[in-house]
Amino acid sequence: MRRPLFILLLALLSTFTYAQKNHPTQQIKIGLVASALPADEQAVVEAFLQDQQDFETVALRLDQLKKGRALKKAGVTHVWLHKLSPDGSTKQEVAAGKTLKEFVQNGGNLILSMEAVRLLNDWGIEKHSFEVKTDTVKDEGFGRPLGFHAFKSHPVFEGLHGGAYPWKAKKDHVIRKIGFFENSLPDTTIAKVIGTEWTYITFHENNKLVLEYTLGKGKIIAVGAYSYFAPANFNTLQLHRFYRNLFRYTAGQIEGIEPRYWNYAAQQVVALESDFPQTGLVQATKWQLPELTLQLEKQQATEDFVSLAGRRMLVMGKQKGGIDEIWSHPFMSFRDVATGVLMKGADSVVWLNELTPAVTISPELLIRKYTINGAVIREITTVAMDKPVAAVHYEWESAAIDKIFIRYTSNFRYMWPYSSKATNSIHFAWSPEMNAAVGSAQGGDLASVMGFSSKPQKYTLGQFDGFKYRNGMYTGKKTDLIQLSGLFSFDAADAQGKLSAYLVAGSEGLDNTLQLYDQESKEFNSLFKKSSAYFANLLRNSLIVTTPDKEFNTGYKWALARTDQFLQETPGLGTSLMAGFGTTARGWGGGQKISGRPGYAWYFGRDAQWSGMAINAYGGHQMVKKALDVFVKYQDLTGKIYHELTSSGAVHYDASDATPLYVVLAAHYLKYSGDLDYIRSIWPSLKKAMDFCYSTDTDRDGLIEITNVGHGWIEGGPLFGAHTEIYLAGSWVAALDAAAYMSGMLENQSLAKGYSQDAANVRQIIDREFWDTKGEYFYNGKMRDGSFMQEETMLSSVPIYFNAVADPAKAAKTTASFSRNDYATDWGLRILPESSDKFNPKAYHAGMVWPLFSGFVALAEYKTGKYVSGFTHTMNNLLLYQHYGLGSAEETLHGSEYKPAGVCYQQGWSETMVLQPVLEGMLGLAPDALANQIAFSPRFPWHWNEVQVDNIQFGEHRASVLMQRTATSTKYDFKYKPDDKGFDLIFSPGVLPGARIQKVLVNGKEVKFAQEGKPESMQLRLQPIRITGQTTVEIVQEGGIGVLPLINKPAPGDTNKGAKIVGETLGGTKYTVALEGLSGKTYQFEVLSNDNVKSVANGKILRRKGNVYTMQATMPEVSEKYATQQVTFELQEQPRL
Repeated sequence: MRRPLFILLLALLSTFTYAQKNHPTQQIKIGLVASALPADEQAVVEAFLQDQQDFETVALRLDQLKKGRALKKAGVTHVWLHKLSPDGSTKQEVAAGKTLKEFVQNGGNLILSMEAVRLLNDWGIEKHSFEVKTDTVKDEGFGRPLGFHAFKSHPVFEGLHGGAYPWKAKKDHVIRKIGFFENSLPDTTIAKVIGTEWTYITFHENNKLVLEYTLGKGKIIAVGAYSYFAPANFNTLQLHRFYRNLFRYTAGQIEGIEPRYWNYAAQQVVALESDFPQTGLVQATKWQLPELTLQLEKQQATEDFVSLAGRRMLVMGKQKGGIDEIWSHPFMSFRDVATGVLMKGADSVVWLNELTPAVTISPELLIRKYTINGAVIREITTVAMDKPVAAVHYEWESAAIDKIFIRYTSNFRYMWPYSSKATNSIHFAWSPEMNAAVGSAQGGDLASVMGFSSKPQKYTLGQFDGFKYRNGMYTGKKTDLIQLSGLFSFDAADAQGKLSAYLVAGSEGLDNTLQLYDQESKEFNSLFKKSSAYFANLLRNSLIVTTPDKEFNTGYKWALARTDQFLQETPGLGTSLMAGFGTTARGWGGGQKISGRPGYAWYFGRDAQWSGMAINAYGGHQMVKKALDVFVKYQDLTGKIYHELTSSGAVHYDASDATPLYVVLAAHYLKYSGDLDYIRSIWPSLKKAMDFCYSTDTDRDGLIEITNVGHGWIEGGPLFGAHTEIYLAGSWVAALDAAAYMSGMLENQSLAKGYSQDAANVRQIIDREFWDTKGEYFYNGKMRDGSFMQEETMLSSVPIYFNAVADPAKAAKTTASFSRNDYATDWGLRILPESSDKFNPKAYHAGMVWPLFSGFVALAEYKTGKYVSGFTHTMNNLLLYQHYGLGSAEETLHGSEYKPAGVCYQQGWSETMVLQPVLEGMLGLAPDALANQIAFSPRFPWHWNEVQVDNIQFGEHRASVLMQRTATSTKYDFKYKPDDKGFDLIFSPGVLPGARIQKVLVNGKEVKFAQEGKPESMQLRLQPIRITGQTTVEIVQEGGIGVLPLINKPAPGDTNKGAKIVGETLGGTKYTVALEGLSGKTYQFEVLSNDNVKSVANGKILRRKGNVYTMQATMPEVSEKYATQQVTFELQEQPRL
């Protein structure tokens, strides 16, 4: 039976307008043919038409379209033909073609959707035949999102961030697509491709489904798929917005969005014709390097990863030499940069990246020292912090060097999910005016410049893939690859011992990049000074913790410096935190022959949200504000927050946790910054995010969901498939608490009360439903049928950190398991126990060690008083800076062997999970800037007798504190610039278990205090202390005993073999340490005791230094892999709890 032909109008809300040149703004009036609509479709159409206050609609019949008079009399500006029937065109439809062609030629606009697109062939408008394809659409765990994406931008995607999934069905089905596929194209003399197919996270650039025709004075928009209105659709809002935009665009009502189109012209590498600035030669000077802020040295460089990052340029390579890739987001601007040396009398060139230099790595500079036949060459690479500018500088003294060669390649690879064809053609030139090689691509949008401090004797520049050396000369190897390669030779004597390459790039047009090169040329030789000064200021002005442990001090600073580097700016998008740094050589390539995925160097929602908490804590409030701005800018119509925003502008809303965590981060920012005006300005976005979260609770059990929303924490593997997760439930409690706090501060008390009540309800649900009473652990997830995923995971640490677990005993029981070898390796935490049948040490979500997991657990352990394990797991992360990607923390590591196992050697939240457990865990910082107070609950390892904490920042306050400890006294000296305001300090320090507190003094005056027993310390509670200037708090005590954190330091390739402190108890005169290790193995650990030790059971004292005892204990011989030994100390003095 034939399905009807009908004309459909859909008009939706819009916020921006685009006035087209030569196309004045029109009042929209649409002709609607609705006489043959099915009842359900007609009802939906009419309902939507009634909602459109700024559109006018009139009813037309198909037979009226035979004559132009009826159309003219109706006075319509648009006609929309929307056909679902796959049958051929009817006589009436074909007959309407003449009238509609005249209508468009005279300035009218025609929208053709679905099967109606094929009428363009019948009417003789499109001379190439449309093709029809069918697909079976199945939900394989990520829903069924289907839609279109522009090439960068087009007004029809206004409010949709360059693309839309207008169709996300609620059941599996078969769809038809009408368009041009593979190498087929429409008639390009009148047609342009607005949108190609977009499925989940993939662009199908050869599936051309949304076309724009210009015919006389009017336009035709043809949409060949994903336009179903009556059937159930998760993405109805997107569908409506897209179709409303079609009408408003063709009426000239959308401003500020450039219409861009997909380009299918053959790619070429050809000569560039351009005017170049008269920059001249920028001669190299000798670089007198300042003291490095941080540095790690290796006499024998390896193949391990190195990077330098400014806000606009990311340089990546290997320790041994060269630069593998440079990204000036959103594209790879340079690749395979290498330097060669020809010694006098030699017949071959030595390429430095094939040697093994000594290397010095710092955040601001990469220094390599090469030796060739006694000649020493020093290479220094640096990058600007605020511009896409870098420099590679060489110095040498030997007269034995004859020539220096520098080569590079640039394929202008545009960021995934675009393919390499998005580069379009490449144009290139050698500019004598700039003494530089210039390349541009994508119609001049992308540009790169490599200039030199000396004039090359010879150069080869073109479409090459490598170079041949023969008879003292290099020639390029021709290739079909779309890339530009250059090789430049310099006379060493002419260079006078100094040679620099200057690298500049940009995505805002060739002229802008050339101008930037010209402007920055005056600063090329001081670039290293500016980079050094930036990191010196960062470490000078951020919260810094200085302890007796030099490794801790250094690792903390490395984590802070690396964290700062993840704040990346992309023109047109904004500035936010990228996830991880790595080259395109590792990981999934996006299903593309030439990968456009540099590690995870694009913007992720939850990565920025978790990382932002640490950044707030060390004082980087303005960085966090910029990240929040990007979340607001790219929020979905529904209120959902993105999971991924590529630097090329593709937005993926495929996770369920980014939206609640956005709200959590906003409140966290408010508590640290006190910036209520900003929160007030983005409150509509925050409220919209909360409303979206509520909308996902389809079964009304109080929990937000993963099903049909997006993955929770688990993205795949044996733990995938929950309806909701313990992690997501905890995040929801945190979001409700955060929303309650912010709405209360904004004086919306009724809303605050509702959020608080809902938070309390979800806490009870977690406590009551997720707890396995027999196994005494929290289930990982809840299934759609109401049952629970039985697996135990460390993700239960997240609700504990978020104060989402109502029962403290359950929280403590949970964190107690994380210190054991079943979860904990010597280098960090696995997601699930090693004993699980689902454990796979190589599996991303089923066995790898994530520094993020170690951080989650450390935060939860500090919450529940497990300070020894909390510190241990923090140090697992911190010490990563010593191996592999030096100065960096890896994304993931193997679950059974200490080696990298992920895509990125340098991961943002791996760095911040060094910082956050230190700042919120060990220091116990919890400010409330609006209340003008900060909690400070330090839990330092007992053998740290002096700790300096500088630059504690919240609101307008900046304070520091010095802790000094002896066996009988602990002093905290707070320094704060005196002012009229001051702040309240909620001070609750930890003291040794069993210590007898004699008194507490504040500025010499005795004050009242309370004591609270914790598993691994005694916590003091004092009344709030008003800090208006220098303030000293002294705790006078005697006695006490506590185990010191046992920090295992694995070497690369080691297996998990270290002992773990899994508990300690104090009762009467007996103090017991529970130690777990490999069956039968002997271990050492340390205990600090201010009481005399009479005897030790199940262990022996090896030595004593002051009040620190070095102990030895042997694990029992058992059949299991791990065993536990209880080492008990008998004390002479009677501790009082």
